[in-house]
Amino acid sequence: MATTVTNPNYWTLTLTSNTTPVFNFKYVVDITIGGVLVARVKQPKNMAGSAHLSYEKIVKNYITISHKHKNTIVGTQYDSIHLMPQNAPNSTGTSIKDYIASFNSGDLRTVLLEFHEEYASTDGGAITLHEDTATAQTKAIINYANSWEDLKTFDLTKYDFDSASTPSKFLTERPTATTRPNELKGSIAQLTSANDYQTMAMFNERSTYFNTEDGRLLYKFYESVPTNIGGIADNHVGVISVWNGDKAGVEEPSLSTTEDKMLTYVACGGANVMKMDYAIYGGYKPTAAIKYYSLQYISTVASGSSGRFADEIIQGEFIQIGSVGTTDFTLIGSADNVVGTTFYATGATTGTGFGVAIEYEKLSEPYLFEMVSDANCNSSLYEGKNIAWKNKLGVWDYYFFDGAFTDKESYKRKTQRENIAGSWNAATFELNSYERGKVDKVEGIKQTTVNTRYISDEWNTYLKGLLMSNEVQIIEGGKSYPINIKNGSFDVKTNLKDKLVQYSFTYEYAHDLKERV
Repeated sequence: MATTVTNPNYWTLTLTSNTTPVFNFKYVVDITIGGVLVARVKQPKNMAGSAHLSYEKIVKNYITISHKHKNTIVGTQYDSIHLMPQNAPNSTGTSIKDYIASFNSGDLRTVLLEFHEEYASTDGGAITLHEDTATAQTKAIINYANSWEDLKTFDLTKYDFDSASTPSKFLTERPTATTRPNELKGSIAQLTSANDYQTMAMFNERSTYFNTEDGRLLYKFYESVPTNIGGIADNHVGVISVWNGDKAGVEEPSLSTTEDKMLTYVACGGANVMKMDYAIYGGYKPTAAIKYYSLQYISTVASGSSGRFADEIIQGEFIQIGSVGTTDFTLIGSADNVVGTTFYATGATTGTGFGVAIEYEKLSEPYLFEMVSDANCNSSLYEGKNIAWKNKLGVWDYYFFDGAFTDKESYKRKTQRENIAGSWNAATFELNSYERGKVDKVEGIKQTTVNTRYISDEWNTYLKGLLMSNEVQIIEGGKSYPINIKNGSFDVKTNLKDKLVQYSFTYEYAHDLKERV
């Protein structure tokens, strides 16, 4: 006797048995989450002798979304995950700022599926459970919310960082820079500012490049429109390369015991990037002159190179000494002046020496961010609004609305109770003119309407995800607040060849304005 198990899609199991004719047969599936048995599901054969089982509703009851920044050294949870990196004590009590990543707090769960059969050998006989009739399955499950058509084609492997030949994606629906690699017409860049907080989530257990020097988060900074985005021979002015280990605050996960480490959030908004401790990552600190930056997951395995004279070396780059000449490379981070030595450059130097900037294997597609200046988004009419929402992959996505916005407050009054006037509990009875008979309850609601600028149609799917989300927050004043999207729309620009759209959303705070009773 044996059960054959196939997986027709992300949430469904198909079970088929070769057990000879028996009585009261049922397939039995035990579902264990985080080491705890949460359900035993029994299902009889259909007319074809098989059974199709969806475990989506069971598992989703045990999946949440992270709200806290979980310190990756001591496990302490700090304020909003959106705001990392945050000052946090390490294991020795020293204050640190360099943790640009956070463990998840339930966004991913380890699910163990065990397969059994139960039946009686005779009509009316005792029903016996026959265990382990198929090899158990261990799955790392995210809170994937699918459309019907999407479910049939959903492929989780496109989020694996295992191959430079097929660069993968972070767990986001935002467009990548490769959509339009050499121009920004109808910009594919994610808007952000020095006051805007954003993160992106990525799989940590689906790559061989984690928690080793081979796996790095690469931030590249530009003072003008990027050319050759993601390539080494472009116009970037600085690099921050963060080892996905102790420096980023990420540890190698174990499928059986540390599900919180299997999915990781990394800092990527303008405010997050400006808060990083740059001394730890080669010393480059972006300035107010930065107009764009990109984020990419890479491997330090070399895939190309670009020559740099000593005075052309860019701070943060991974450099191999090609020739020394009159240059002292130790002044910019090298251990010695030997040809072939590799090091992370702290900046340009002088002399006749020559270095080779090493290009990494690109394990993910690059994501591009455009810095909106404070002068453009902090006026009374155009103050930027940073909204975060749970996307269809069960993790946070963001958009910085830098268009005009309007606030509206409304109030509703209703009589809560009536008082009987008079000093009934006093020794002397009297009626006072100031005594209230009817007492009103006042409820206040604040609504805000935000608008995007005209954006390219690559953002359609991304922003429609905001409309479809049941978990939305506004990030303001260093805190995040739950909001509810009331309505949303988008207008197509008349010049259709530009494929530009503009979105408008109205939201209200999930908690009413403070009431007075």
